[in-house]
Amino acid sequence: MKNMSEWFAKLSTEEKTKMFRRGLIIGLLACAGLGFLIWKMNEGVGIAAQNDQVAETNESARAKTTVNSSATLIDGFRSAKFGDDEDAVRAAIKKDFGISGDDIKVLTNASLRTRLLMIRVKDLLPDSGNSQIIYTLGYKSKALFHVYVLWGTPVSPDATAVSIAKTAISLKSYFNSLGFDPKKTIRDRKLKNGAILSFHGSDAAGHSVDLIYNENKGKPAGKDANGKETPAIKPTYTLRLAYSKDPKNPDVFEIDKGQF
Repeated sequence: MKNMSEWFAKLSTEEKTKMFRRGLIIGLLACAGLGFLIWKMNEGVGIAAQNDQVAETNESARAKTTVNSSATLIDGFRSAKFGDDEDAVRAAIKKDFGISGDDIKVLTNASLRTRLLMIRVKDLLPDSGNSQIIYTLGYKSKALFHVYVLWGTPVSPDATAVSIAKTAISLKSYFNSLGFDPKKTIRDRKLKNGAILSFHGSDAAGHSVDLIYNENKGKPAGKDANGKETPAIKPTYTLRLAYSKDPKNPDVFEIDKGQF
């Protein structure tokens, strides 16, 4: 250290200044290099974290859209399950909606010889208005095999196309999230009668769900071809949701071919 001090003392002022400048430049370059290295390391960590986040997001998305091809996705409607007898269906209605006794209307389909339990519910979905729910008990089994929900002008004359469309969109989104097999799914198909099959899905057990939207735009009052006054026909909007235990073999009365 003494020799270094003596050597440095003998240097001229100009030489000392040059050395100081060179040292400063080298120090700045070293700092810059270290900073670059730290930045690259942080960038690597950031990219890795970002990639992990993307991978996690993709995995989450895949989980949400996983096809449940071996699952039973439709087993009835809320607490009422396919195969329930009338007492069990009535108990389910009371549990789900607080409706019981004579407030549950009983009807019979004379041609199919099925027994129907019908109720009316307000805002089955938020702001969806009044709906009619029909639970159908089979001809042979006397058990639940079909549930039918109806919204629209047949239930609420003041229903609008907008309110019905909102309900349809919400339900379609819900059924899309359940993971029906794409091979057993239909979306937005126009039917021969002009209605739209918004969603159809079948699960591994053969149970199905159908969501059908239909509208009749009506027409104003006028005159027919003979000049006779015709009344105005109000537009109608309907949304039908149907759950079926076995749509290919419904439990209804049928006359076998060849019997008559």
